[in-house]
Amino acid sequence: MIQLKSGLSQSLVTLGILFLIIIPVKLIPEIPWWGFIIPVFLLGLLLKYLNFTILYFFVGFLAGFIIWAGFSIYFDIVYSGAMLQKLGGVISVSRSVVILISGFLGGLLSGLALFAGQYLLISKKFFGIEGKVW
Repeated sequence: MIQLKSGLSQSLVTLGILFLIIIPVKLIPEIPWWGFIIPVFLLGLLLKYLNFTILYFFVGFLAGFIIWAGFSIYFDIVYSGAMLQKLGGVISVSRSVVILISGFLGGLLSGLALFAGQYLLISKKFFGIEGKVW
């Protein structure tokens, strides 16, 4: 097993893993739009168990923002701007603001899911016991 010492290298590895988790889950049409949260949460548990030292929320937010904003741009290009134009018309904002809102919401959800996964593992109050949980 490769031992990563640097927090930056662990963050980059985690960012790559998040991309590999979120993109396939987001592309499966049968899974609801929030379905990517479950594997991200489980990844937070695993990374904390492996003693990764990363900024969990920041790395999760960054991955979610890039993916959701990227998919919004992709669908805007594929549908010639019609989808985001209509959505922007409903909430009275431009297409670029819709892309930023989409990225922010995806980033917020994935950041909170990754953070919650690591927090669940270290929370003593949640399990009602003292000492290390796992």
